[in-house]
Amino acid sequence: MSFHRHLNMYDFEALIKAKQDGKEKQIKIVDLREPYERRKKGALTVPFALHLTSSDLVKMTRMTAKDFSKTYGVEKLKKGDVIMLICEGGDRVESAYGYLREKGFKHVFGVTAPIEQLTFLHQYRVRGDDDDDL
Repeated sequence: MSFHRHLNMYDFEALIKAKQDGKEKQIKIVDLREPYERRKKGALTVPFALHLTSSDLVKMTRMTAKDFSKTYGVEKLKKGDVIMLICEGGDRVESAYGYLREKGFKHVFGVTAPIEQLTFLHQYRVRGDDDDDL
């Protein structure tokens, strides 16, 4: 499956900057990486992102909004939300994109660049105790 709607890394950077400035509040960024991927030394953190794995998205479509919020601590995504998907390499984005579109989410975009190529995120890199040169 190929993306019908995608966002390149420059547009994604502009989106992050707009969210930092208090704009684009209606856009939901979903980081599909597994928790261990987000925690590992040197990993990039995506500001403003909801941390939902691919399996969490499947659970989300089967849960009530109240149960989802209670379980995950975030508001359940709505079919009218504008959703930006990102992951380590892109495969999960493609899969989640297709799944969400199939479930009726109309405004889904995938970030086409692997997360490590998003150089503007390097300021958000996870640091370890011995990271003097990062």
